Amino acid sequence: MDVAALQAFLKRVNYKGRTNVSHETLKELHKSYVFSVPFENLDIHCNVPLSLHYQDLFNKIVLRERGGYCYELNSLFYYALKTMGFSAHLCLSRLANDKGNLLPDSVHMVILIELEQRYLADVGWGEGGFIYPLCLDEKKEQYQKDHAYLCSNEGDVFSIWRKDKKDRWAKLYDLTLDKRDLEDFQERNHYHQVTIHSPFSKERICIKPTKDGYISLRGDQLKYATQNAKETAKITNNEGYRRILKRDFNLHLDINLPILFTEEKYNLRSPRNRTEWRTYHRIRKEQIHDRYNSLKPYVSHDVEEWEVNHFPLVFTPKSDEDIFGTLRIDLLNDLEASLRWIAIDAPFTGQGLGKKMLSLAENFLQQRNITLVRIPVEPDSKDFYAHLGYTEMFWPNMPHNAGPISMGKRIPVLA
Repeated sequence: MDVAALQAFLKRVNYKGRTNVSHETLKELHKSYVFSVPFENLDIHCNVPLSLHYQDLFNKIVLRERGGYCYELNSLFYYALKTMGFSAHLCLSRLANDKGNLLPDSVHMVILIELEQRYLADVGWGEGGFIYPLCLDEKKEQYQKDHAYLCSNEGDVFSIWRKDKKDRWAKLYDLTLDKRDLEDFQERNHYHQVTIHSPFSKERICIKPTKDGYISLRGDQLKYATQNAKETAKITNNEGYRRILKRDFNLHLDINLPILFTEEKYNLRSPRNRTEWRTYHRIRKEQIHDRYNSLKPYVSHDVEEWEVNHFPLVFTPKSDEDIFGTLRIDLLNDLEASLRWIAIDAPFTGQGLGKKMLSLAENFLQQRNITLVRIPVEPDSKDFYAHLGYTEMFWPNMPHNAGPISMGKRIPVLA
């Protein structure tokens, strides 16, 4: 990060104070960062790869005015601190569960800064994170905003604690002060992007602290929280979602959001939680895999699901009380898309829902100016798709694991 980039960074985080190496600078810069740059995981849900390389982080958070999750936010803050002359290095921490037990596979990034005393910076925690760096050498309670924190250690292992509203201490994480490199976090950064078992893949998250509380957007639930009250609202469409991101989080989203397409009585949307992901994979396995590929194991964590421009979707009624079926939209290029893993769950077959689901998918693609839809088809489904206007059509790069018959359909261009 050069001088010009540092100035752009400071402008992005709304920091107007001194830039000398001091505790006061560190404290106020940390505060400015967490109040200006939201914690958000939208790229994971939009199939956009996450990079920890400096230029990618700078482009995303500073130039494109986006937020990020722990690895991204703390990495960029680390780069800025080093440019400003702070003695800082990355550390690895292990998160604790609600019972205070460490999660063995968890890897959280934090930053150690050495001044007259040692300070811990963490601008990538999200809801309930600390506003100012914590002093690791201070053994008394450290009060910030509406939380109290405590740093303790047993030998080389430090523990970070937070007091809840009932005056009970809960462990956030343990860490050692060993110097770590970005490479130590790359594997876990990749994991969070490709597996449904990651907490970040369960729902879209956007969080930012406010003067007297915080604002959070989890899935379609918007919450304004203060010490004394909480207000909630449901976001019903992507246009409203974008407006909220801009108004409340100052996020200028330049990527496609997870799909939520609604017509009449039905939704075609991305799965929102672990239960829905399980249902999504159960339907696909029972209705497609076990019928046509039973000799091979079904892989629910196939990385193909999370490739850029691949959108796994569920088909539901407006009430969201059931999941009728599944399909995956693969955007092949600017004008072509394919529909894969098309299935209606057994209790809902024979009701015309497959036709309605495909109609929703086609209308969605039409609004994205897609003009050709391709579908790999099994022989026993050929007549169904032919009745809907699909014809056999050569597919130069047909997926090797798809049905043996390539069918396609031209979609009229919207006026």
